[in-house]
Amino acid sequence: MWGPTRSRNPLPELLSEALQAESVQVCPAGADYEKRAQSKKLLEDLSSKLASAEIEVEKAAMMTAPLGGDNPEGVKETEAALATAQSLLAQTNRLVDSKLRTAEKANELLMAELKGMQERGKLAQEKLDEVRRSLKETQVRMAADALMKEVSDKVAFAEDELQKMAEAELPFLRNDKDQDQDALFLEADKVAVQVHSALAEAQSFVARKLVEVAKFSDAPGQTVREEVDMLQKRLEEGRDRLQQFRTSIAERKRSHLLEEVEQKVLKAEEEVKRMTEVTAQLPSFGKAGESVSEGLSETLEQANHAERAAQASVVTARKYLLQKTAELKKLAMAGAHGGSGGELGRLQTRVNNMQQDIAKLRSSIKEAEERLRVKQLLAEVLEKLQLGEEEVEKVAAAATPEQPSSEAVEKMEKANASAQMKLSTTLHLVEIKLKSAQGFLQEELTAMQLRIKKAEKKLEKVIAAASEQKERLRASELIAQCLDKADTCEAALRKASEAELPFLKGTEALSSAETQKAVADCEAAAAVAQKAITDARAVTLQNLAAAKEFAGAEEFCTKDLLLLQKRLDGMAGKLSELKKETADRKRKAQLGASIEKVAQVEAAVAKLAAMMQPFSDSSPEARAVVEEISQEEKRAETLLTDCKKFLNQRVTEAKALAEAQRKPFLDDLSKIQARVTAAHVELANCQSRTEALRVAHAQAQLGAQLGASMEKVAEVEAAVAKLTSLMQPFSDDSLTQLSSPEARAVVEEISQEEKRAETLLTDCKKFLNQRVTEARTLAEAQRKPFLDDLSKIQARVTAAHKELANCQSRTEALREAHAQVIKTILFQAKNVLRTAFRKQGITRDAAFESALKGDAEQLSLPEFQAYASGLTADLTQEQVALLYREFAGKEGMSRPAFFKAVQEYATCIREVAMTEGFTISSSSTVRKIQTSELVEVLAGPEEDEESKVRRVRCRALKDAAEGWVTIKGNQGTAFLKPREKPFLVASSATELREASGAEASIRSLEAGEKLELLEGPREVAPETKLFLRGAACKDAAQGFICLQELSDKPAPSDRYYVCKSVIAMTQDFDLTNCKPIRKVSVGETLELLESEESAESASASPLARLRFRALQDGREGWVTLKGNQGTVYLEQSKSHFLLERAVSLKSSVKGTEVLRQLEAGEVFEAKGKPVKITPQTCVVMRARSLMDWREGWISFVPGPSAPIKPFISKAAQE
Repeated sequence: MWGPTRSRNPLPELLSEALQAESVQVCPAGADYEKRAQSKKLLEDLSSKLASAEIEVEKAAMMTAPLGGDNPEGVKETEAALATAQSLLAQTNRLVDSKLRTAEKANELLMAELKGMQERGKLAQEKLDEVRRSLKETQVRMAADALMKEVSDKVAFAEDELQKMAEAELPFLRNDKDQDQDALFLEADKVAVQVHSALAEAQSFVARKLVEVAKFSDAPGQTVREEVDMLQKRLEEGRDRLQQFRTSIAERKRSHLLEEVEQKVLKAEEEVKRMTEVTAQLPSFGKAGESVSEGLSETLEQANHAERAAQASVVTARKYLLQKTAELKKLAMAGAHGGSGGELGRLQTRVNNMQQDIAKLRSSIKEAEERLRVKQLLAEVLEKLQLGEEEVEKVAAAATPEQPSSEAVEKMEKANASAQMKLSTTLHLVEIKLKSAQGFLQEELTAMQLRIKKAEKKLEKVIAAASEQKERLRASELIAQCLDKADTCEAALRKASEAELPFLKGTEALSSAETQKAVADCEAAAAVAQKAITDARAVTLQNLAAAKEFAGAEEFCTKDLLLLQKRLDGMAGKLSELKKETADRKRKAQLGASIEKVAQVEAAVAKLAAMMQPFSDSSPEARAVVEEISQEEKRAETLLTDCKKFLNQRVTEAKALAEAQRKPFLDDLSKIQARVTAAHVELANCQSRTEALRVAHAQAQLGAQLGASMEKVAEVEAAVAKLTSLMQPFSDDSLTQLSSPEARAVVEEISQEEKRAETLLTDCKKFLNQRVTEARTLAEAQRKPFLDDLSKIQARVTAAHKELANCQSRTEALREAHAQVIKTILFQAKNVLRTAFRKQGITRDAAFESALKGDAEQLSLPEFQAYASGLTADLTQEQVALLYREFAGKEGMSRPAFFKAVQEYATCIREVAMTEGFTISSSSTVRKIQTSELVEVLAGPEEDEESKVRRVRCRALKDAAEGWVTIKGNQGTAFLKPREKPFLVASSATELREASGAEASIRSLEAGEKLELLEGPREVAPETKLFLRGAACKDAAQGFICLQELSDKPAPSDRYYVCKSVIAMTQDFDLTNCKPIRKVSVGETLELLESEESAESASASPLARLRFRALQDGREGWVTLKGNQGTVYLEQSKSHFLLERAVSLKSSVKGTEVLRQLEAGEVFEAKGKPVKITPQTCVVMRARSLMDWREGWISFVPGPSAPIKPFISKAAQE
């Protein structure tokens, strides 16, 4: 080891010593001694270092000696020892070489020692190199052993897998038919894949290791390469065995597949044979127009059933053949012996032949079905034709040559019309069908047309005979009708003659009324006769015109009608004479009636004069009979007016008379008119006397009205005096004593008396105003003194009004003082009651239930007093009664009223902080209470001794946050203002939901329903919605849907394709042997039908063809996606959405009108990009209905049309 005074690098010290030696050369003797000492010291130092290096070399050599069976850890230790020895030896050799270059050649002893050390260093280096070579050979040998072990393990694993392959082949060698061949083939393929994977992995591993072997030295590397080559040959042999196994399995699978296809084809041939047998049983048909053969429908049904079974078997065989063909191609590629092309070709030919046979048989079935369809289609027409022919036969049989009755003719006409209608309808139907008919349908319709025309010719002959019989019957009816009219005229004429019988006694024997009645009867009978003759003439002329249209009955019908016309002319002459005589009698009767009316007027005037005779203007009895006189006066005026009107009518009628008759009639009327004039003069005299009586009566009434007015004024003055006396005890100093019950009773009495005085004053003023209005109708002489008296009475009323106003001002001050005292008492009582309720610690509902007695729903005053006294002793019975009157209604205190009484609420009038604790300085802030925000008081108020402010614990209704809030600051700033418990009212119908933002509804709130606010209101920012415009593929209904309602992650469906070029939809996949269903138009949408058949057929065809369903009509078939020339026919849609849940289709993105509800499973085609809509901010609140006490959440958009508004009671408004 190195001493503490020596450095690990002695070169600097030696250089320093050498310099010192040069500096002391001035002293030769001392210099030699010093040199020898230094040389000796240098040699000792170098010898020590070299000895240490040699020791390290020997140590490394000793560690290398037993390395034959060492492990990697020992190799690592040996490498570390070699590195240490190499480092120390190299450093020592460099130092010796350096000293040799710098030593003086004259110092032979030093040079010899240094060369000896140099030689020792070389020997140690050679030994060290030998140790390194030995170590490297050991490392190569160890690596070769490890490599051979890994390669042997891989090859052994591959050979184990080869042994499994032999086990998988055993079931095939036993040729066991009972086992599932497909499962055996699947297991064999699985084993082959595993063996192939193991062999490939082993060969790849061997190849990689051969690269590593190339790095070894010749001797170890050659041995390892030979062993690895032997293992590689074993792997090659395993690969050959794998190939043989696969070829054997492929051959067995090919035989198995061909056998299965053969069975499918044989089954299909059996079904085709059965179809041929059934089709051969189809019977032949009859001629055109005959009914369908019996048993045809059943036979056709059997044939169709056989055809469907055969078609299904052929399709199954073809599909199975295509499927197995693809598998056989894969087997051929896998190396199966023997070709399958011949067998497959023969099977394909047999399938094609069966398809052709089915097509031929299907054609026969189609022809039979067509004939049956035509027969069935025309069955209704044939039935109608047969009914028409039967009816024609009945009509022909019913026709008789004799003259039938009218009922028989009418019945025959109806039968003819019915038969003709049926034949024409059937013919029209046949002709319409003939326009587009072809083939067998045309033959049937042509035969029916001939039968119809034959029946029509027969019916025409019957109709012609019936028409002639009808004409004769009609002529007889016309003559009979005219005879009836003539008889009616003769009867009316006889009645007119009989009406003249009263005049045979003479006009003097009849009274005026009897004469007028007889004249009126004659005129009425003459009018009836005149109308009957006019109607008979009109009917006769009409019938003469109708008779000219007859073919065979015209002559005898016209002759009879002309004779009847002459009879009517004679009757008209007799009626004219009767009317002339009646007119003369009427004039005489009118003169008599005029004389009677004048006599009535004269009698009425005389009676009026007689009634006026006993009374003077000042007679008191005149007032009692003024009304009777007025009525009699009006009666006389009415009679006079009627008489004048009657005479004027007679004069007007006389102008129409002849000159000889008019003059004497007018002379008589003039005499009567003179009498009327005299009666009119007398009536005027009576009217003047009646007016004088009426004036005297009016003056008496004015005096009575003045007396009544003075009585009403006296009542008003008495009421005001009583009110003044009631107000006398209350001076300004006594207003402070209004809290006593006696003072409150007096205040109520004063208010009632005040209202009574006001009512009396109002009635008095109204009565006086009515008298003033009536006075305006009086004469000037009467009006002035009456108005003077009313003015004096009005002055008394004004004075009473002033006195009442003075009392009212004092009463109002008294009422305000009383109200202020009551308000103070109520405020203190509320605070005491609410504080005690909060300390009780139970819910408001529980408190209300505990106060109720029995089954009542409202609290009575005793129940409320009992509850309040049990709650606190600080309230008097008077205070409790005031509280009850404040909150209760007419029927008692309801539950909401009880809540208002015991709960305390406040409104924030200035922003203030809500803190968690009571003390402001040591509490954290919950949040700020905003202006106009509502809070419920939960505890307090209490005074903070530190800040000297009163604080209450509150619950914010907006978000249910709780904390302490200051009522008023120490500078006088108010933060909370008391208010009543908030209630709401539904202005329109809305939903009460289970939670905020939830869709589930508890029930619908009705308009006018009242609610209790529990939490809120607060504004909620709604989620932005995406709306998509488009159309429903089911019915083309267009509108908007919300994307968020489709699914959690809405995206277009990949099942829908849009047609880009016109392409045919076919029944089968194979284009060479398929029938087109219909064309697919550009823009049409198809739905992909996922099936095994689609996948297998698509994989086996070079064309991309898939099976689709058309959304337009629901038809299904095969469609090509892309042609072999690159033409794109169908393209996957990026705008069709398959609805996973029901969605509302709306008319607009902002409207609420729902066009219809789209059901889950429908397809919606988008048109355009989604529209982003941010709904309006809505308000949410939690409330409880006062109807059934159910609570929930309400959300709505604020505004004038909001469904919820604050409820303000009438008392709160006041």
